[in-house]
Amino acid sequence: MSLRINDYVEFIYNDNKIGGNVISTNDDLFSVNALIDGKVEVINNINKNTVLRIISNTVLCYIEKDDYYLMLLRNKRKDDMNSGKWIGVGGHIENGETKDEALLREVKEETNLDLIDYKLSGVIYFHDDNYMEIMNLYTSKSFNGNLKECDEGTLKWVKKDEIMDLNLWEGDKSFLPLLIKNEPYFEIELFYEKGILKRINKF
Repeated sequence: MSLRINDYVEFIYNDNKIGGNVISTNDDLFSVNALIDGKVEVINNINKNTVLRIISNTVLCYIEKDDYYLMLLRNKRKDDMNSGKWIGVGGHIENGETKDEALLREVKEETNLDLIDYKLSGVIYFHDDNYMEIMNLYTSKSFNGNLKECDEGTLKWVKKDEIMDLNLWEGDKSFLPLLIKNEPYFEIELFYEKGILKRINKF
């Protein structure tokens, strides 16, 4: 089971279901800050077998230039759940970061670009078995800097009318047309089972 610092986990502890944010993790055990009886307490050495659900908060950005989006083909990490897929640039919100701070950091790390202006275009809720990802979806048309090689994959400017021909996650096909059409803020739930999209809710 893959856990990251700052993930929110729900787990069984002393026969009770509680939740907390991960503050450390290794192969078999993890520790959290949990709210118990109105007080924040550190619980150490929790077995990962007790986990009921994991909730991760992430950011993803589609950077626009003329009629192109900057796309990332994830093809450089063997353990990448997105391997072979084209997505935007982004990643997890780290401990102590706001989502805007995470956006600026992730874009800089993966592209070497500094965003000048950006907007939160929507929120996507991914559900897959006991995992949930809350993805804050951004777009940007204003940036400085020159692209660098990304250690996550291959960066490429792709024409908007060719985006849907790429190897995309099925769920991404539900929100990318909304971005391309510059639709107002939206929220979408995507329900997967073992990586296969089963249901979509738009609200």
